[in-house]
Amino acid sequence: MVKQQWITKGEVTSEFFRAISRRKNQEIFSMSLQDGSVLSTLEDIHNGAVQYFQSFLSETGSSCVLPDFSSLVQPIVSELENEGLCSLPSAQEILEALDSIPMDSSPSPYGFGAIFYKSCWHIVDPDVIEAAMEFFNGTPLPWFYNATFFVLILKVSNPTSFEKFRLISLCSVVYKICSKILVNRLSPILHKIISPEQSAFITGHSIYENISSTQELVHGIHKPCHRGNIVLKIDMAKAYECVLAFLAECVEGFWFL
Repeated sequence: MVKQQWITKGEVTSEFFRAISRRKNQEIFSMSLQDGSVLSTLEDIHNGAVQYFQSFLSETGSSCVLPDFSSLVQPIVSELENEGLCSLPSAQEILEALDSIPMDSSPSPYGFGAIFYKSCWHIVDPDVIEAAMEFFNGTPLPWFYNATFFVLILKVSNPTSFEKFRLISLCSVVYKICSKILVNRLSPILHKIISPEQSAFITGHSIYENISSTQELVHGIHKPCHRGNIVLKIDMAKAYECVLAFLAECVEGFWFL
C-alpha cells in the first residue's frame, strides 16, 4: 500500500482502521483489454498491466511531428540564469532539499525513505553530497537511484480496464533531492516562461481555478447564444509521447542549456 501509516495511526483513530478495512472491497478480479478479451486470473492481470504500461510509457515508435516553435517560443533564459541552474550545489543546499521531503514519504524500491537519511545524515552525507555533485556535473543518475516504483491509483470505483488507473512514481531520496534543487532554482524564473493565465505551478495560483471555471461554463451550457454551445472532453493519455517531445522543444526554445 502507498504511504501506509498503520504504525502511527492504526492504534490512535478508528477512522483510519475503517478506511483500511474498506480496501478489501477494492480487489480486482478481472480486466478487459481493448481487443475485447478479458483477463480473469491474478497472473494474467499482472502480466497485462505490465505490458499495457510498458507500451504506454515507451518512446519506441513515436510518430509525433512537431511544428517549428521558433516564432512562438523566444530565448528568454539568460546565460547567467543557465549557469545558476547548472552550478554545483552546496552541502547546505542539498541538506535543505532533503529537509523539504516529508519524513513519512513513501520509500523507493530499495526501501530507504527520507526519515532514514535525516536520522543518519551524519553518516550518509558524504555519499549523498557526492551523488548530487556528480549529477550536476553531467553524470546521469545510475539505475540504483533512478529506479522507481509505479503505483496504480483508481480513477473510478470499479475499474474494468487499465485506462481507469492513474500512475504515480515512488522515487529514491537522491532523485528527489536533485529534483528539488532544480525546482528551487527554477522558481525565480518561472514567471518568465509561464504565462500569468496558467493556473498551476505558479505561487499563488491554484489548479482549482480551472475546475471552478469549467463548472461555471457547464452550468451555463444551455443558455441561448448565437451558434450554440459545445463542450469537448479531450483524453490526453494517448498524447503522452507527443507532450514530452513538445516540452523538450519548448525547453530548448527558451534557451535552457
